[in-house]
Amino acid sequence: MSAASPDPGQLDAEAIPLRINLMGESGQLDIDVTRDTDRVVLSLDGELDMATAPRLQSAIDELALTAMPAMVLDLRELQFIDSTGLRVILAALQSARDRGQEFAITRGSPQVERLLSITGVTEHLRTIATPDQALLDGRSD
Repeated sequence: MSAASPDPGQLDAEAIPLRINLMGESGQLDIDVTRDTDRVVLSLDGELDMATAPRLQSAIDELALTAMPAMVLDLRELQFIDSTGLRVILAALQSARDRGQEFAITRGSPQVERLLSITGVTEHLRTIATPDQALLDGRSD
């Protein structure tokens, strides 16, 4: 772990594991980014909606996490998601597929799970119990 949070635009590819917290305003969205040798985990805490979705998109884009073999969005602490947040998750899935990168999510709150289920998104996303599970299982689309 790094003692100080680096500038997200200037990550040292050799600094593994790396943990960065991109704090939002209270009650909004906090993103905790943990990078290990074989995966990156973006843990979301709060609400993923029209106001906060750009923060997640920026974290995915600016942190140059595309070189990692696997990306996991940890939704266990996500309390709310709207269609804008859903669109960012689906865009991240498509980008990961285009790069040949594994992509998975963890289960979220009942509201998050309900939205993912009624929109049919769960049929397209690999859902795992914990972020570490993606390391143990084979690729699944």
